[in-house]
Amino acid sequence: MADTAAQKKEFLDQLKTTMTSIGILVDRANTMAALFVDREYDAAAADPITDAELSPYGVVTYDLGTAINLLQQIDNLYIGEATIASAAYKVSLNKWRAV
Repeated sequence: MADTAAQKKEFLDQLKTTMTSIGILVDRANTMAALFVDREYDAAAADPITDAELSPYGVVTYDLGTAINLLQQIDNLYIGEATIASAAYKVSLNKWRAV
């Protein structure tokens, strides 16, 4: 059965909304990953975010690192560089979403 013009328009409207949301996500992912580096929040940097600072969020520095890696991979996907899949990304994402 062929879709009606209204169904096609609805699909295209939803696609536009989805792509706009992805664009916002890519921009935010790039910004957050850059801030993490620029502000030297990494464990090996001058002013790291500690487990004590993360404890109110129910995560630890490993989860923070995984989240930052995921943000960097989103940016890599956007700019066409190879990405590295990791099951840890899903775990980290779910932890942060539950905060």
